[in-house]
Amino acid sequence: MGRKAQLAQIPFVDGRLSVEYPDRRIAPRRCRRTGMIRVFCPCSPCRALRRRNHRADCHCYLCFSDRMGEFVDKLGRKTQAGRWLWFITRGRCLNLRIPMENGGQRHRGLAKEWVPRTLKIALIGEGQTEYHCLPKIAGRLGNVVVGRARTIPVSGDYDWERFFEKRVVPLVQAMAIKCPEKIVVVLDRERRLECPGDLARRGLNVIMHACGYCLNGCTVAVVISNRRFECILFADYSAVDKLPILDRPVSGGFPETTDENDVLDWIAPVVTEGCTYDKILHGGFLAHAMSPDSAAVQAHSRSLKKLVSELCPLGIANDV
Repeated sequence: MGRKAQLAQIPFVDGRLSVEYPDRRIAPRRCRRTGMIRVFCPCSPCRALRRRNHRADCHCYLCFSDRMGEFVDKLGRKTQAGRWLWFITRGRCLNLRIPMENGGQRHRGLAKEWVPRTLKIALIGEGQTEYHCLPKIAGRLGNVVVGRARTIPVSGDYDWERFFEKRVVPLVQAMAIKCPEKIVVVLDRERRLECPGDLARRGLNVIMHACGYCLNGCTVAVVISNRRFECILFADYSAVDKLPILDRPVSGGFPETTDENDVLDWIAPVVTEGCTYDKILHGGFLAHAMSPDSAAVQAHSRSLKKLVSELCPLGIANDV
């Protein structure tokens, strides 16, 4: 056993308090890249180190600031100079770039205005899969989930408006108490004949008619999975290949879209003997591993594209 580390000392010298660490074992570690204390260092390795014990849907202030820092770094890599000159956030974000052109002469180029902000989201899903997976997807898009709820699934022949009146409206009213900026309702189309857009509009009309008086400026969106929520989770084919229950990669034979398909049948032939697909466990794995903001992934599912458009809090310029 080593000797006990000496505690830090806080002497008062020349009218100032300072902290001295007589033992290096308790001294705060500094980043070799920036020279800052690792707890406050903004570089990518230090951010990943701080969040190694945090889940993807963690809402602590460190994870929130790190997600915003990751967004800034990702955005900065798309500029002509490859880095930010100034990043000003006071309601709007201004990007001043210094590209190297005209034989190395620098000039200042003003980019389009950005509106980076984080939404306070309340989520309502149909079943356990949406209840556990939606916060992960919303968190990866830079949102803060202030509440979530789930409704019990019903058969496809159950009246749609009555389902919203009896099951969805009470949950919307309960989520409105948490003062979110937006409430997103995600349901399954199942075997209904109507298109997802029509189902979403009919359901939204019922919600606004019953809850419009108590929303207090909160917006409501309804997203319909075509036909099940797994069609959204399976949109990232590379993430599906990483499922731990598969013997080998299987996405090579997938069609162009997951909508209106029974995606669980796609992986059935290559599932390891004795294993089965668990909607909560493996659905959460896919929600954590997928890249919902990728255009290639969204091209595989119109339902995912609609969901991302409702969850994405960032107004992004088209030329970056």
